[in-house]
Amino acid sequence: MRSVLVVFSMLLVLLGAAGVALTDSAKEWYDTEGQATLQSFAGSMFPELSEQELEELVIREPVAAVSIPEDSSDPRRVETEPEYFAAPVTSDDTPVGVLTYHETEITSEGAVVADTYLAERIHSLEEGDTLLYDAKYGSFFILRDEQIIPANTDALEYLAGSTTLSSYLDWRKSLADEGPILGDEPSQRNYTPVTIAGIVLTLFLTLTLIFTWLRHSPHAPQHF
Repeated sequence: MRSVLVVFSMLLVLLGAAGVALTDSAKEWYDTEGQATLQSFAGSMFPELSEQELEELVIREPVAAVSIPEDSSDPRRVETEPEYFAAPVTSDDTPVGVLTYHETEITSEGAVVADTYLAERIHSLEEGDTLLYDAKYGSFFILRDEQIIPANTDALEYLAGSTTLSSYLDWRKSLADEGPILGDEPSQRNYTPVTIAGIVLTLFLTLTLIFTWLRHSPHAPQHF
């Protein structure tokens, strides 16, 4: 009985560190095509590394990312299988980038991302952390104890520091409710005062030039 509890505890630790389990297809891709994909793009993505360092790049354990749904609902309640995955890439144990993988029912695609910040965040995931991916903004986040933490450089553009999960979802919902600004009314509202001011200024300058020309014209009345 004791051995069963130990095994169960280890499973909880592994699942907690990764957030969600890898799909079989994602694991197979990293095992069979991951290294070839990394070497295909490593030279252009990591130009500061030597040829030997590029050949010795190591793909660390990939992590599945839970997708934040478009309706801004709690991602922890989504029961669909993950579509996005990321594995840190290290050079001599130093994170230098990430090998990402995205799979759908139709297509699958791997990519090399030279984002040291993302590599460090994934490499240092703690027990109980969940990696999140917001496809709407192309950003990775970490869910840790009800806190949302930016996990890549793109995420830092929207969130400078940590915030609560509810606050982040409310922020996404507020942007969705506002929607894009379309039509002519906003343009008229924003630029009509500027247009009127420009017309008045142009008219004033025109009259000034006319009076100046009349004063200095040879045909103007002579004053004695």
